[in-house]
Amino acid sequence: MHVKEILVYLMLVGAAALELTGCDSFWKFFRDAKSAWWILPGIAAFSAYGYVQTLQPLNFGRVYAMYGGIFVAMSIVWGWVKDNKAPDAPECAGGLLCIIGSLVIRFWPR
Repeated sequence: MHVKEILVYLMLVGAAALELTGCDSFWKFFRDAKSAWWILPGIAAFSAYGYVQTLQPLNFGRVYAMYGGIFVAMSIVWGWVKDNKAPDAPECAGGLLCIIGSLVIRFWPR
């Protein structure tokens, strides 16, 4: 795997972390009745997420299709860290399938 490919996936992981951070901030405000100040880091994280996605060297459709698989897997890990509940077998299998799907989208010969 070339350095460029590694960077693509690192950016996708970073984008997922930013999107999950933004969602978590809004969750705290709307679901957990936290202060409205929680919306500010959410807006900042969503803005940074949008920017990071534009840095990708690939086309829009392919990047977002690949991103979907990464986001699903990272969401499972995020829930594990935030909720302190280890993912069960179906969550692990589904996350792995999503990662495999992301790799197929990127590397299947065209």
